[in-house]
Amino acid sequence: MKATRDDELSLHMRIPAESCYLENVMLTLDGICDHYSLPEHSRERGKKALQTALAASIEANYSTGRGLFELSFDVLKDRLRITVEDMKILEQSKDCCVLPEETLEEFRKKLLPVDSLVDRMMFREKNSTSSSYSMEFSF
Repeated sequence: MKATRDDELSLHMRIPAESCYLENVMLTLDGICDHYSLPEHSRERGKKALQTALAASIEANYSTGRGLFELSFDVLKDRLRITVEDMKILEQSKDCCVLPEETLEEFRKKLLPVDSLVDRMMFREKNSTSSSYSMEFSF
């Protein structure tokens, strides 16, 4: 990474919460890492954490429904923060039922493998239709 940096970055993207779209997220993260000349080990750690978190969200929340991921990549002075907003798409159907609400603690357990890959993990919200969490990586 450059010794001094005078630019910061904030990039947002929204994708369907489906495995086939995760490659787009990884390409975006690669582009950010290239722009800031991040070392390979930092790049791989970030990609593994993000892919693990999104895959866990898909498995936990979308086995019987559809959803969206809204991602925010923020490069700040000395760190990268990736915020994931995970939103279910509610179907307008009499056959559709609301699944039991998973508690924040249960959701945290599903994302436990990510904890060792990030410098800081923050859970913001979890309810029956959405969740929000951030991962921070220091440079």
